[in-house]
Amino acid sequence: MIVKVTCCVCNISFGVSKEMNDNLLQSGNPFFCPSGHEQYYTDARKNNKKKILEQEIIELKDRIEHYTRIIDNQEYDINYFRRSRTAYKGHFNRIKKKYDTEFQNQV
Repeated sequence: MIVKVTCCVCNISFGVSKEMNDNLLQSGNPFFCPSGHEQYYTDARKNNKKKILEQEIIELKDRIEHYTRIIDNQEYDINYFRRSRTAYKGHFNRIKKKYDTEFQNQV
C-alpha cells in the first residue's frame, strides 16, 4: 500500500510505502522529497526525546536509590564504630582502675 506524503517546502506530493511511512513515524528519522528537501515527522522526534528523558529520569532515580543505600550503610558503620569505641573505652577504664588499685597496693 502506498501512502501520499506532501513536501512541506515545495508542496510536491509523492508516495511512500505504508511500512516505510510507519517506520518513519515511529523513528523520526529524516527522509527526502523528490526535490531533495529533508523531511521528518516531528511527533516522532518529540516522542523519542520524551522516551530518552524518561529513561534518564529512571537512571537518575536508580542512582539516587543506590547512593541512599550507600549513605545508610555508612551511617550504620559510623554507629557501629561509635558503640565499639564506647565499649573499648569502658574496658580501658576498667583495666586502668584495676592497674591503679593494684599498683597503689604494691607501693
